[in-house]
Amino acid sequence: MAMIGKAFKTLEHRIIYYYVATMPAFIPIKSADVSIQSQYQFYQFMQDCMDILYCDPTVLGLNETPDAFYPDFALNKSNPHLIELMRKITKKIEYFYNRIIFIGLEGVTDGAKITLSRKDHRIYKKTLQLLQHFDLNSEITPDEIIFTSERHPNMFAALCYLASKASDQDKRKGMITFVRCVFNEDYKPYGVSIFDKIMTENPAYNRLKSYLQQEGYVDHITLDDPNRIDYIKNNGKKDLKVCSPEAAKHYWGVSFEYDKRRKNQMLLSCRFPQYKHILASYTTLSPEIREIIIQHTKPCNACGYCTQTDKTGKRKPLTVHVEDDKSYYLCPLYPVWGYKFTHFNYDLVDKITKLLSAFDEVYQEIL
Repeated sequence: MAMIGKAFKTLEHRIIYYYVATMPAFIPIKSADVSIQSQYQFYQFMQDCMDILYCDPTVLGLNETPDAFYPDFALNKSNPHLIELMRKITKKIEYFYNRIIFIGLEGVTDGAKITLSRKDHRIYKKTLQLLQHFDLNSEITPDEIIFTSERHPNMFAALCYLASKASDQDKRKGMITFVRCVFNEDYKPYGVSIFDKIMTENPAYNRLKSYLQQEGYVDHITLDDPNRIDYIKNNGKKDLKVCSPEAAKHYWGVSFEYDKRRKNQMLLSCRFPQYKHILASYTTLSPEIREIIIQHTKPCNACGYCTQTDKTGKRKPLTVHVEDDKSYYLCPLYPVWGYKFTHFNYDLVDKITKLLSAFDEVYQEIL
C-alpha cells in the first residue's frame, strides 16, 4: 500500500498512513527479559491496530475531513488552520496509544494476561469498549480489570517491557519507541527497513540506495529525528553529530525524509557541507558537473544575509565567482535548498550519483 504523492480518502487517512508507512520491520532484542515470541506478538498487535484505524478512523471518534496537504516546500505558516487540524488528529491517535502504554506501565502480567487493580486505577467503560475493537479484551471483577488478547495471547510481557522503555524517554521519543515497536534501536537496518517499505514501488530509489551502499555511505537514523534517514560519509572521523541537511557541517551524502504534511511526503536532500570548497574546485570539474552546479546553485542577488552582522560596511559578500561560457556569481550558503527533490526517477539518480562521485574527491581532501 504505497501512497506517496497520492490523494487520500480523508485527512484522517493521510495522518494515520504515516504510522502505517513508518512501521519498521520486526527487530527483536535478545537481551531483554521478554521472549522473542512475546515481542513478535506485540509487534503484530500494533500492526493490527494501525490497519484497523486506517480502515475506519471513526473507531477513534475521528471525523471525516476532506483530504488536504501542504504543497511541496510551502511553509507551515502558509496554512496554520491545516496544521491545527493535523495536530488534533495526531493528538487523538496518540491518546489512544497512551491508554495502551498506561496499561503496560501500571498492570501486572503473568504472560497470558495483564491485570490492573481497580482500587488504584480507573479506566472508563468507553475506553474498555474501544480497546475491545483492537482485540484488547477486558474482564471486570470486584477488585481487578483483567486484559487478554485472543489473537496475540502472549504479547503482554512485551507490552510491559516496551511501555517501561518508552516512559524512560522524553515524550516524543517514547511515543516513537512504543508505536514503532523499537525493541532494539541500536540495530542498524532499523531505518533502512522503513524507507524501503515506503519506496517499495520506486525502482529509482533502489538504484540510488545500492549506489550509496556500494560507495561506502553509512545509513544513520535516530529517535531524535525518526522520519529521516541519512546516507553519509565523514572521512573516517568519529563522534561528530549528524545534523539536518540544512545544517550539515561534517558529513556529505544524501538524506531521505518523510513528511506527512506534504503532497509528496518523501523528500530527498543532498548534503553538501562547506560548499565554498566545491565552488572553488569548479574549474577542475567536468563540463557536465559544472552545468549541474549552475542549475542548482543560487545566484548571488545581493540579499545581504552574509554581511548582515557587519557594522563597518567593509565586509565583502561570500559570493564565489566562476567562469565558464560566461561569468557566474554564486552563493555558497545553504546549498541544500537547491538540491531538494520530491520526485525520484532514473535521471535524477544519475545526476546525484555523478555529483557525489565528483564531490567525493573534494571532500576527501577538506573534511
